Amino acid sequence: MIKYGRAACDLTGIPELHAKVFQSVADLTGNVISSRAVGIYATGLILEGYASKGFHNKAKSCNWGPMAGFVLDDPRFTKVGGTEDGRREQANALKHAINDYNAIEVPLYISEDRRKWLAAQRLITFIDRDIDSYTYRGVSPWGLSLDFKLKRERPSGANEKMWAVLYKSADRCSVRAGAAVAEWTPVMAMRDPMCAIPADNYRAATTGDYDLFALWARRANYNPDILDRRMVSHTVLEDNIRNRVMNTGEDAHLGNMTLRLHQIRNLLNQGFQGAGYMGGNMVHHSDEGGRPFVRDIDLPIFAVVPGRSQCFAIETVPDLRQFITAELNGEFAPVFSPGWMKQLVFGSDINAANALHAELSRKLEIIRRRF
Repeated sequence: MIKYGRAACDLTGIPELHAKVFQSVADLTGNVISSRAVGIYATGLILEGYASKGFHNKAKSCNWGPMAGFVLDDPRFTKVGGTEDGRREQANALKHAINDYNAIEVPLYISEDRRKWLAAQRLITFIDRDIDSYTYRGVSPWGLSLDFKLKRERPSGANEKMWAVLYKSADRCSVRAGAAVAEWTPVMAMRDPMCAIPADNYRAATTGDYDLFALWARRANYNPDILDRRMVSHTVLEDNIRNRVMNTGEDAHLGNMTLRLHQIRNLLNQGFQGAGYMGGNMVHHSDEGGRPFVRDIDLPIFAVVPGRSQCFAIETVPDLRQFITAELNGEFAPVFSPGWMKQLVFGSDINAANALHAELSRKLEIIRRRF
């Protein structure tokens, strides 16, 4: 079922303050704007001004413990850490950001408000405390249990003391080896390669960004030859990546953009910063519709429609169909990623969806051979 207004923000993690920015940009430009959910663990961190991850950091954020909501250098500290494959993918994403784009790790600090929120959400369990520290236990959804120490310190960039987040040196697991010098060692967050915040500022620790899902213009304004033209087609982009072509055709730092996406990205970032966000950009790159190798629809998503009084949260493929057909009512030109089509057509009928994908792939191969 589609959710509206505050319920939509609660589901997707988009702060209500930023939902108003999304709506104002939609009203100003006349476009439907949608974003993948940022998640409830990032909401408070965004409002506190932590930096968000960009195009070159593909690692997933964490959903447990005192580090929930951050992107961290320990490949177990992630929402996909419950499987060996998930941890391997996380480690590879971290190595890619570090080795190829010079991302660095920074010590993690959280506020007193954040500590109270984590405790209220039962993401941390009290163990002990002394005059300037707490000891908590964090347990992952898959059962990994670790002890953490929160120690009172005032980091660079803070107006008051915060909580340094540490865990036992014996428990440390990082993609970059480091010698343990004490019983407790800092939990290290990733600093995005493009981050404008100095590395010694506590807000350089990375939380989630707003990954645009799609941008749909009014039918009368849709302009596939100029404003809405991708830098490179999906087929060519995917072929170039498979063949390791040096210049794939998309922007090296922004992805497969359009001129309209450039405009909306800049307006949104200006709006968030005008509303008080201090972490730099929240929208970094192209939308999900331009991303290569997409094979399904990543839900839930947050959306705003020009002139509407409430935002939307779309949880399921039937919700998305309803949103397109009923809420947009033929007024807009929804352009879809090729990877979404089988689900939009067949929904949860995986066999039929896979059969369609195989048939389209076969026909495409025949066309390629002819030309």
